[in-house]
Amino acid sequence: MEEQAKLEDLLEQAKQGDATAQFRVGLYYYQAEGDEQSFTEAVKWFQAAAEQGFADAQDLLGDCYSEGHGVRRSPKTAVKWYRLAAEQGNSFAQNSLAVAYSKGAGVAQSEEEALKWTRRSAEQGNPVAQFNLAQRYRLGVGGLRQSNREAVKWYRRAAEQDDADAQFLLGLCYEAGRGVRKSEASAAKWILAAAENGNPHAQFLFGRFLEDGKGVRKDPAEAILWYRKAAEQGFPPAANVLAIHYSTGQYVEQSSAEAVRWFRFAAERGEADAQFNLAQRYQHGADGLEQSDKEALKWFRRAAEQGDADAQRIVGLMYEHGRGVKASDVEAVDWYRRAAEQGNADAQVCLGNMYAWGHGVLPSPKEAAKWYRRAAEQGNEEAAEALRRLEEDAD
Repeated sequence: MEEQAKLEDLLEQAKQGDATAQFRVGLYYYQAEGDEQSFTEAVKWFQAAAEQGFADAQDLLGDCYSEGHGVRRSPKTAVKWYRLAAEQGNSFAQNSLAVAYSKGAGVAQSEEEALKWTRRSAEQGNPVAQFNLAQRYRLGVGGLRQSNREAVKWYRRAAEQDDADAQFLLGLCYEAGRGVRKSEASAAKWILAAAENGNPHAQFLFGRFLEDGKGVRKDPAEAILWYRKAAEQGFPPAANVLAIHYSTGQYVEQSSAEAVRWFRFAAERGEADAQFNLAQRYQHGADGLEQSDKEALKWFRRAAEQGDADAQRIVGLMYEHGRGVKASDVEAVDWYRRAAEQGNADAQVCLGNMYAWGHGVLPSPKEAAKWYRRAAEQGNEEAAEALRRLEEDAD
């Protein structure tokens, strides 16, 4: 009842032309939940306040036009209102205007203008703009000379305002000694801050720090908790590592069901390592899965298509021996070559064999020797022996 009375009082003031009241009524409808929310009403009152020069209303009216809330989406009109608010010093509008210039949304693309408005917003303390400015310095884009030191400066300002992405990247700067003196303790401090603010990549990395005792006291049990938090937010690398721990029973009670669940979770989200690990379990019938060459090939192929050299080699083997698929030396050679060209010594031996035997390719002792030699140079004894035999046969 009290809230309703306040709203009615604000409405009365708004109808009489009070810009602050108009903005607050608009904000009520903009932020309300359920049936109370009305973007149409929000736009109506933001417009009324904006036309009186109320900067916060101009900024949020820009958001409405940008997102199509309560009004037909119009990037051009959004820019109009962002500019009016930005010129009055509204840091949120300044950042939004910068983004519009950077993307060329509703205005001609201009990195110079994007940088100008990003800097103005950042200097007023807007953490999103501070993060964006840091990114520009780190990458050396938008007309800025690359500077890790400047990047760290702006990451720190945003991080100190609890921006999780800035905290995470500041932690990475400390870890690598990029733009700041290397410090594992400081890296752990900022990565923990980001993790506590819900950044899943930070949660995963802080788990790594805890497992390895990097910058913090070693605590594998605590590491598992952070892996789980990241995995439950859908971060595939964390799900894969969590699955490995469940599979091996290291630092957690062994559970094949949990291992497979998390391997599959990560694999289905494109994590190549998890695809490889799941494939291995189908290949060997491990962690409670029924052995299946067909399923193994399916997941090895997915990892292989992402460039995993070990997976490429195994797909080659499966084609060569007809496991889970109709045998094809031509396909085998293709996959061996992909892995071999990435430097995989075992694949180089396999490719050398195919050239030596003339399987899937025309026989070529010269090509066979080339691939055996590459593998032998990496210390592969099988390749060295094959090369020796090849050279003996040539004599």
